[in-house]
Amino acid sequence: MDEDRSPKFFTINVEKASKFVAVSDVGLTALLFVNLISSVAYGTPWLNSTIGLVSLSVAVGSLVSFWFGLNEKDYIYLILPVIFQTISFCWSLILILAGIFCITSGHLWPLESVLGIKPAEIKTSKDIRDTNYISPDDTNPETSRAILWGQIAIVFALLLLILKLWSYIVLKMTYSHYLKYDIYNRFDYPTKYSEVAQKEYDDEDLDEYDYEEN
Repeated sequence: MDEDRSPKFFTINVEKASKFVAVSDVGLTALLFVNLISSVAYGTPWLNSTIGLVSLSVAVGSLVSFWFGLNEKDYIYLILPVIFQTISFCWSLILILAGIFCITSGHLWPLESVLGIKPAEIKTSKDIRDTNYISPDDTNPETSRAILWGQIAIVFALLLLILKLWSYIVLKMTYSHYLKYDIYNRFDYPTKYSEVAQKEYDDEDLDEYDYEEN
């Protein structure tokens, strides 16, 4: 395929942009793998581990399909990566909401429910003689941690949201490009297909002629 015919997305060839999308998906897959291992290590409920395993399986399947799609230049293989971008986009929205709830409530459970990771509880005491004493005028460390991780989750999710939206647009353009290329070859310029078919027909006709002579 002539790469110059590929459509551009902000002056970037969509096929080259698709390779960048694939690299970013590799990074996201690695994060999903780490999250799954952490969920198992923390002994989270089976539902969170199952969701993590399914998400990781879809991510790996998307990468394999992505590789075939870019190498074979076949639009069929890009369907799963497009679906994965959509799922990632939705999870970004959920992560943003979880981060907002962490900040507003002062509790970490919204992120714990989404990620399936429960960090160790910070021990506090109202006894002034205790090393874990917290003054009534001070902010509870659990609240401070929830606000901090809520802010981190929101920033990360916003960046992921923008990346997945861009990835979705790029993959849709690549999908349409490969689809049009396939139609272009099969119907508008079917020369190579007709030549191959004609050659096969001539070979069969020649074989029959030789058989009759013998």
